[in-house]
Amino acid sequence: MTCVMPVILLWALAQRFRNAARSPAWSMRTWCGGIRVALTALAGLAALAGCRNPQAERRLAEREASLRWTAHAWADREQPAPQRLRADAEFMRNNIDRDARLLDRDVRAFRAYLEYDLRRFQERQPEYRRKIDEILRGQPEHIERTAIIMFL
Repeated sequence: MTCVMPVILLWALAQRFRNAARSPAWSMRTWCGGIRVALTALAGLAALAGCRNPQAERRLAEREASLRWTAHAWADREQPAPQRLRADAEFMRNNIDRDARLLDRDVRAFRAYLEYDLRRFQERQPEYRRKIDEILRGQPEHIERTAIIMFL
């Protein structure tokens, strides 16, 4: 693993001094002071962190292993996708066919029930008429005398 942090620090300082060189207050003294600060910071960083930081390398290895595991998990999950898609399409086709057959059966059964109900209604018309007449005419022979007196 290479030491990236000092390179990033040097690049940032170079950008800073490049921008400072464009300003009217630029002088050689500013440039030399900046280089001195950059070299001191770089030496301190190299002394403290070092280019072969075992903790950083361990963390990087953990992240690489995690990324590798995630990529394999995605690959394992997506590998049977074409077979699942074919199975789902077959399942839907079978369900649609079954539903069409059941709907056709139910429509025929409902039509037969409506025809039966209409035929039954027509066949029972004489009985319906007799019951209606009985209700509307009543049975005067069963009327009690007190009922008539109450309404006089």
